Amino acid sequence: MASKLALNLSFQRPECRTEYERARQGVRARLAEEGVEEGALRVLELGAALDVGVARLKRDLLASALCWNEENQAITAWIHQQHRKVSEMGQKVLESIEGTRQGRPMMTRVIALTLHHWAEALKWIAGRERHDYQPLHAMLRLATAEGRQRETVTWVVDGRGHTLCVESLYFRALLLDRFGSGTLTRQQVEVLDAWLLEWSDCLAGFAQPREGATLRVDLDANAGLREGPRDSEGPTLYLPLAALEARRRDVVRELHLGRIFPAHGCTAEFRIEEHVTVLDHLQRALRAPDRTRVTRAERQQEPGTRVEVWVGLADILARGAGVRVGTETGRWRALSLTDPSISTDLKDMGRSVRYDEADPSRRYLWLADTSATGRGFEALEVDAVGLEIGDLVGWRPTSGAPIALGHVIRRLPSTTAGQVFIGVRLLTELGLPFTLSRLDAFDRGNADSTFLFVPGDDECGRRDAFLISEATYQQQHTFVARVGDDAFTLRMNRVRAKGRGWLLAGFEIVPSRRVAAPVSADEAPRFELVLDEPEDDMVDPWAAEVNPRQMG
Repeated sequence: MASKLALNLSFQRPECRTEYERARQGVRARLAEEGVEEGALRVLELGAALDVGVARLKRDLLASALCWNEENQAITAWIHQQHRKVSEMGQKVLESIEGTRQGRPMMTRVIALTLHHWAEALKWIAGRERHDYQPLHAMLRLATAEGRQRETVTWVVDGRGHTLCVESLYFRALLLDRFGSGTLTRQQVEVLDAWLLEWSDCLAGFAQPREGATLRVDLDANAGLREGPRDSEGPTLYLPLAALEARRRDVVRELHLGRIFPAHGCTAEFRIEEHVTVLDHLQRALRAPDRTRVTRAERQQEPGTRVEVWVGLADILARGAGVRVGTETGRWRALSLTDPSISTDLKDMGRSVRYDEADPSRRYLWLADTSATGRGFEALEVDAVGLEIGDLVGWRPTSGAPIALGHVIRRLPSTTAGQVFIGVRLLTELGLPFTLSRLDAFDRGNADSTFLFVPGDDECGRRDAFLISEATYQQQHTFVARVGDDAFTLRMNRVRAKGRGWLLAGFEIVPSRRVAAPVSADEAPRFELVLDEPEDDMVDPWAAEVNPRQMG
């Protein structure tokens, strides 16, 4: 079908994207003039061409976990817009089919097209604004009225054919909507979608709830998937999660055998960490909810106080705690931010920075809401560049307050254009820089390193921890902590939390090694070195270098 359009589907090039847009606008303009069947064929052809072009493009976009530049952001926005436009055109065709009673044999494929592109649009742009779910519910009700909700079609996604039905595509869209709320990266959402396509036989709804964990959708409400049974009357479908959990366990077994699932498509080239993150996320999401515990802390709206935020352990120590890497030794050392010689001209990582003036390299966010477990920030897109899910962040709620620490668990476009919402899970509001001396068995000296101490919520200190880098944790050093006149030898043990490049590690006090007391110069033993008499052949060390016969 794609050959009829005669399009160049190399969407990396701007002129090819412009050519496709002109073709899409032309198809939409002719929908009212052509017959229902002809219009449906053109929209299906257009959607297939878009899938092929995006499949070629997204491998490069999703191959790296690094931050995207402005060109990448523009391309992803374009992809989102094209999928959304094709989905809207599919809805127009369905209105014609339903109104004229023509093109009934193509109804299943057109519904599949609309649901597919609605879900694809979600994967590229996830907004905080409420989605309109009524068109999705209407399509499922239309297919159910015709007895076509489980009629299978062969649908090509990511270059591979899948046997799908309207109902499985419907629940796929709703599950992507539920899980693609900013808590997973685009790579991780792509992994989830690849699994959902392989698990399509498990995406079937029932009129009555089943035993175990279940999600429901109210077909007469403008809402997506929800938990638990419905309290009021109305058409409802329940999605059992036990079958999905069984499939998740199958993926775990495949990973234990060293095999990526699925073994094809762009997700097979992603890092193993992306797959493991989705597995952990699904493990929590697919379990039966515990009604006795509160799943989400109550949030309070804030007036939008501007807060300077530091990203990463090094930035938090340097800007938030006045600790930086010394250029001459490479070790962490403390700085006094009140020292006038430092505040007027501070060499920060090789750059001249004036701490008493506005620094364009600083990052400012606006506090949007707070809860007992987290914070919500609004940020301009330029301030949110490089701030991704899993990053460690720090800030001071007020001047002179201890450092608050958290990690990013949600990132998605805000309701305001040009802004980004950042959801942060709170680690502590009492982060303190703490210097530890590393015991070095080679030179028997100490190397001082500054980390962030995170006090626990118990009085005995059992849950106290340190924020350290992954590299430091892997080296398994032994440290000495000095508190007043006391010294404690400790070693990092259990990982309490982790993210991109950082770990929250617990520690244990270990028996300290005895170090011999230094002796004075008068008491030190004296030694005299006496050289042996050299042998005859060693008087001249070069005498045996050349054979005497050769010298004659």
